[in-house]
Amino acid sequence: MNNANPLRFFTNPLLMEFTAVQDLMGMLNTRAALLDFNPQAITQNTVNRSAVIAVHGVLTYRPDIISMLFGDGTDYMSIREQFQAALDDGDTDRIILDVDSPGGEVAGMFDLADDIFNARGKKPIIAVLNESGYSAAYGIASSADRIYAPRTGGAGSVGVIAVHIDQSGYDEKLGVAYEVIKAGQFKDDFDPHSPLSADARARIQAIIDADYELFVNLVARNRGLNPSDVRAQEAGLYYGKAAVDAGLIDAVQSWKQVASKYQIRKGGFDMQTIVDQVRALISGDKETDEAKVIEAMGYVPKLAEGAVVTTAIDMQAGIDAAVLAALETAKAAAKTELETAVSGVTENINGLVELCTLTKRVDLLGGFINEKLSLDDAKVKLLAAQTPGDPNHVISTVSGVSSGGPNALLDDAKERAEKKK
Repeated sequence: MNNANPLRFFTNPLLMEFTAVQDLMGMLNTRAALLDFNPQAITQNTVNRSAVIAVHGVLTYRPDIISMLFGDGTDYMSIREQFQAALDDGDTDRIILDVDSPGGEVAGMFDLADDIFNARGKKPIIAVLNESGYSAAYGIASSADRIYAPRTGGAGSVGVIAVHIDQSGYDEKLGVAYEVIKAGQFKDDFDPHSPLSADARARIQAIIDADYELFVNLVARNRGLNPSDVRAQEAGLYYGKAAVDAGLIDAVQSWKQVASKYQIRKGGFDMQTIVDQVRALISGDKETDEAKVIEAMGYVPKLAEGAVVTTAIDMQAGIDAAVLAALETAKAAAKTELETAVSGVTENINGLVELCTLTKRVDLLGGFINEKLSLDDAKVKLLAAQTPGDPNHVISTVSGVSSGGPNALLDDAKERAEKKK
């Protein structure tokens, strides 16, 4: 399945906390797309040489439109690249995972967790649940040497879940019927336009059970727990001291306490600072740098080659200029069109005046103008209005309107005028 396809979150097993799954399904049904952000590269601490790696938001296997959809989503490939770079960096003494995530995809999580676990002993690896580390996020955090969480921080949700969307009832209301032509009995097992069959449900349950067994054993190995104790948690959520008692974390410590202990100056969320900066941006404070606020939250724009970062103010200025230019162009076009129309009407009225004057039927002029007759239509009506025997009856079919060349009616009128003299 294409990794950028949001439908991969349906039916496929997920390592996510349940309420986050509900939010995810709602967002996939309502949101459209978005800013392109990737987690910031490793932030080196100049005082005590700590590499901080963000594990935030909905976790996906690789960077794609889905991770962009949720703004601060992180992908396993980027986490692995940052982690390996920190291991290879001689200026880095320790690696700190800043975890704040409900979990995500199964694909890729187990391999990443194994990579982190197998790196133990090379450099200290510390995970801080700041403030949540559930399911896949906890699987990654559990691979660290030590795990900390604040009093309100959550850990756990060691379970697997899948959601099948059945929209057959909705299709019926729309009067739409889907007919699947297939080869292979199981090809349409999870077709969203049909109810889930008992066989298909059994197969997805088998996959979930297998993933669950892997997950339980992973956490048990990483945390030195008995698999039966992990299984007995029934994917529950544990907070603060309860998470310590369950063996899921080592101690209750906030991000600020961990950062102070290791003299970390960057990484993690100082939420009050971020809130203050965002409020300053909204209020239009010119002293606040939008790019720096985003960077402080742990993200930098992912740009195409040759692209530049543009602030919202610059973008609005560009939009305003484009709108103004479009209005000016429209006004000029409308003016030209109006002038052309007026010129045509004036020319037609002058022709009607000349025609009615020459034929001595000025009494018809007002009607011709009100009816907006063309010159040719007026000639037809004028000829139809004349009756034989009428002294004003027009016999000649020669046009009375001057076209720039010799006009028989005008020449005749001039000749008669000369004779009267």
